[in-house]
Order: sequence, then C-alpha cells, then structure tokens
Amino acid sequence: ALIAVLIIFLIPKSSIKISENEKLVSGDDFNLAIPKDWIENKVTPLMYQFSPPDSSKENPESVTFTVTYLPANYPYSLEQIFEAGINSSKAVMANFSVTEGPIAGKFGNTDGLSIRFLGSSNGYNLEFSQVASLKFNNLYTMSHICLRGNCKYSDVYNSIKSSFMPVDKR
Repeated sequence: ALIAVLIIFLIPKSSIKISENEKLVSGDDFNLAIPKDWIENKVTPLMYQFSPPDSSKENPESVTFTVTYLPANYPYSLEQIFEAGINSSKAVMANFSVTEGPIAGKFGNTDGLSIRFLGSSNGYNLEFSQVASLKFNNLYTMSHICLRGNCKYSDVYNSIKSSFMPVDKR
C-alpha cells in the first residue's frame, strides 16, 4: 500500500511529449517545448524569451512567455484583461492597430484568447501574435514578435503554443 501511495505522488501532474528536435522548458506552473537549437533566456523567474539562432538586432524575432500570479478571487475575465491591454498599448505604442481578434482559441490544452496587432517600438515596425489563458489563478501569456512582413517562425510559435501545459502547483 505504501508503494502505491508513493507512485501516485511521483506521477507528474502534467506531462508533455517532447520530440527529438525539442527541449522541455518547465517552471513550477507550466511545461512547454521549444526547438533544441533555440536560445532560452529566463528574463525573470516568471518570464522567458525564446529566440531562433538567427535572431539579431537587425531581425529581432522571438517568442516570449510569462506567468502572472493572480489573487484567488481575481475579478476580471480574460476578455477584460485583453481590453485593458489594447487600451494601454494604444497609449504607449506608435502606429498600434489590431489586425485580428481577440478571438477564442486553444493555448495548449487550455481555452484562451488570441490577438494579432501591429505597432512600432524603438524604431522597429513590428507584428505581434499573442495568446493568453487563465488557469490555476495564473495568467499565462505567449507572444510572437517579429519585424512587419518578416515573420519566419510563425509555425514554431504555433508549435510552442500548442505544447503549452499549465501545472497546478498546489
């Protein structure tokens, strides 16, 4: 009986399938898969940036992933969070315009919202694809950022997005 109890505790709460061309990125609250040759930069304990090997100052394409802890009775919906994000982006980003969304869709194995928008920052004209979901009192957000008209890794963004699995750390 003790062995059965130990086995239950040793089984991971979430598991993710990794191909031979991918590597696992995991935190207390999530698992996801990125290409093996991509550069992983843990910006903070709750923010990651993933870049292809050919990303440069001249072509700064990347995928960012963040986890934001929320209080247990967080009063805002994902739709309200997106609306607030759009309004603040209009105020701080030159040439900001929404090209698609927000629309309902999947973020890994969770329900989420996605949006596509354009804007200028630090002299770059950029395209953004973003998806977010609320799960386990966390806001999970993933963004693909690339130069307008030069998004070479949209398929990789979609693959990373599909691999996402939130983890209930409780």
